[in-house]
Amino acid sequence: MTRQTEEFLLRHQMGNDPLDTVIPRFINQAKAGLSKNGESCFEMIPSYVQADGTIPPNEPVIVIDAGGTNLRVAFAHFNEDHECITEKLDVYPMPGAMGATITIEDFYTALARCLSPYAPLCHTIGFVFSFPCDITPDIDGRVIVFDKEVSILHAEGSLLGENINRALNDLGIEGSWKVIVMNDTISTVMGGLAGAKNPKSEHYLGVILGSGMNITYLQKCSGIQKDPAIQKRTGSMCINMEAGGFDGFIKSDFDRIVQEKAELPGHMQFEKMVSGVYQGMIAEEMLRCAAREGLFGERTAASLARLEHLQAYEMDAYVRDPSGSNRLASLVAPAVKSTVYDLLDCYYDRTARLVAIALTCVMLLAGEEDTGSLSSGAGMKPFCIVADGSTFYKTLLFRPKLARYMEEIAGKQYGLQYRFLKVEDENISGGAVAALINR
Repeated sequence: MTRQTEEFLLRHQMGNDPLDTVIPRFINQAKAGLSKNGESCFEMIPSYVQADGTIPPNEPVIVIDAGGTNLRVAFAHFNEDHECITEKLDVYPMPGAMGATITIEDFYTALARCLSPYAPLCHTIGFVFSFPCDITPDIDGRVIVFDKEVSILHAEGSLLGENINRALNDLGIEGSWKVIVMNDTISTVMGGLAGAKNPKSEHYLGVILGSGMNITYLQKCSGIQKDPAIQKRTGSMCINMEAGGFDGFIKSDFDRIVQEKAELPGHMQFEKMVSGVYQGMIAEEMLRCAAREGLFGERTAASLARLEHLQAYEMDAYVRDPSGSNRLASLVAPAVKSTVYDLLDCYYDRTARLVAIALTCVMLLAGEEDTGSLSSGAGMKPFCIVADGSTFYKTLLFRPKLARYMEEIAGKQYGLQYRFLKVEDENISGGAVAALINR
């Protein structure tokens, strides 16, 4: 990297956050979010899903996975080795998607029809619901809104489990079903328990880094002071941190521009610094600024000054082959391709470091029960980090950089032991685990 590029990055605050200030703030904010009246940038949402029970072998479970495009229904069980065996998986278009507006009653009727082949055989349902909803203490879900371009009328306030039961009965299928509702961050961390030989030997975290960013972990119930009823429980509960809301990382000039243009400025500040939806926006602002400040020749500067709608996959395509047939490569003269590479490399480097810091903080928080300390991982059980998301797995430069920062920060500085785990189809296996343990 040239001295000019280094000075440019420093001038616009694309540097490193000091660990001795950012880590205590992250942990203090998380603990405030768990307290009774504490104000916090984290939501720290209790899921009411606990992970302390054992997975019963050979017992059937139905799993619904509802997303923006597809509705999947699986019939599954776990074998003696805790492996999730999917006996049947049906995929349907998501009701209300693709421009087809329906009523909430039609939505439940469609769900019941999809469930009808399996409902007489099994009375436990895990519902992975990837839309905003409030989780009730009996682990039902009260719909807030359908987003992701799914259009369902009169949905607000509707209880998912209660209405699935009613719709099945309306179809003439007698009985009652325990429906365990969770979002995809919860199913991700619960998916880590599938196949685990000794789940109590590790702490489990879930991290999603795709178009958005979030972290889920298992918190001892006695530490969830915001809800006295939960605090009285034994064991641990999945907490949906909404970790993208952290506001303590130093923002570059380019982050500030992107956040000011967003629909909700100041909302989900960390997510806007690292997630796939915003990566291209930040890189675009950085390259335009570098063009104005003379880091490129006239032709490249003129091309990059007009750059619009840069996408995360285009950034990745460039660093894979700066001379290849990708849009960004076509705008950059050979003499300055390395400068553009260095700028993008710096962005990925910062992203990896911030994610490593966040994961270190959550591990210290989750492992506090082992040692009573938040300053060292010595004596803490190892951590299994269940990871998901296109940005995490499909970006060339991110994973090696994350591995380096995890070793430097989590490993060497805090003495934490950890491993990353990819779970195939974690929404199905995680939804099944959550339902069987919490029915």
